[in-house]
Amino acid sequence: MTTRGYLNGIDEAYTRIKSLNPKPPRKRGRLKITNGGEIQCKDYEWIWPQMLAKGELHIFSGEGGVGKTQIALDIAARITNGDRFPNCGVPCEAGRVLYVTAEDDPAKTIMPRFHACGGNAENFDILDSQLIGGEKVVLSEILEELAEYQVKNQYELINLDPVTALLPEKFDNNSTTDVRHQLHPLQMWVQKYNVAMIGVAHLTKNVQTKIAHRTVGSGAWINAPRIAWAASKHEDELLFGKAKQNITKGKGVYKYSVEERLVDGLNEPRPCVKWREDAYDADAELSELLDMTVTTRGDHGHYAKELIQDKLRNGTFAKKQEVIKYVQDRVDIGERQIERLAKELNVQTKRLNDPHGSHLWSISAPT
Repeated sequence: MTTRGYLNGIDEAYTRIKSLNPKPPRKRGRLKITNGGEIQCKDYEWIWPQMLAKGELHIFSGEGGVGKTQIALDIAARITNGDRFPNCGVPCEAGRVLYVTAEDDPAKTIMPRFHACGGNAENFDILDSQLIGGEKVVLSEILEELAEYQVKNQYELINLDPVTALLPEKFDNNSTTDVRHQLHPLQMWVQKYNVAMIGVAHLTKNVQTKIAHRTVGSGAWINAPRIAWAASKHEDELLFGKAKQNITKGKGVYKYSVEERLVDGLNEPRPCVKWREDAYDADAELSELLDMTVTTRGDHGHYAKELIQDKLRNGTFAKKQEVIKYVQDRVDIGERQIERLAKELNVQTKRLNDPHGSHLWSISAPT
């Protein structure tokens, strides 16, 4: 057979295969375009003001041992009772919560801890991570069926603990494409049914990395959702707050502890969260406090200290904002981080009687 005849044979075979597997015609009429004049503007519906919103996916990352599940269950318990949240004077509306657990035993872990939080079990449902028949729950595959339960029960909150255990087996946690491909349907789903959703994730132990980049896996875990929380230990204190905020205003860091309470019918106490409302810092940012660890342990922190000492050497007085600007002109560092470094250097503060309420900084000269 000649080369031409051989190639003609391949072309004929390809044409035949193509005819047996025709490409489906492109679907038309799928675009959804709405005139702006027909869209009614809406406010966000906050369950926990500036923290937990209906119709939004929230990713909550935390280190091991800081009480991620306890915080998630505490939030759930408050909703089931219609209690107020930390630093909130008005209680939330009582509602139902669905808790999807993939790692903990509902009878031995989830419900005892929920009761330790004082939750109302009548408003609390648990979805086991295994389907009837033994198959693993994969969120993207059950959203249609889950919608039926959402319409029936009108959940205010759905907790996924942890969200990574509810994703397909071939899912690559380090792939931005894979993470966004899984999170996008969840975001669309919660918007459609106007329910808040919390996906619990894990933080790495690498304190040399900024908090926004410490969620295990791709950065899309933090970049994709509009609100992301984090819990971490800092200077022997447990801190909780926003690691990212696209739709919220204000700052705020919550301090808490994990304590144990006795539960009726059980011999051993169970852990629960106690919020230290007196220690709520409305002016603090979680990223600044936790990222301080990154700065002070590196060269930036040492250099910033040297700059503060240089500006205040030999007992010199200088305005606080002048010192901060002097340091920030030379080092990429936040204002609160500089204040913490100044405290470590025993910098003295004196308030001036001027209209701006300025402060003077000084370091006592060595004797």
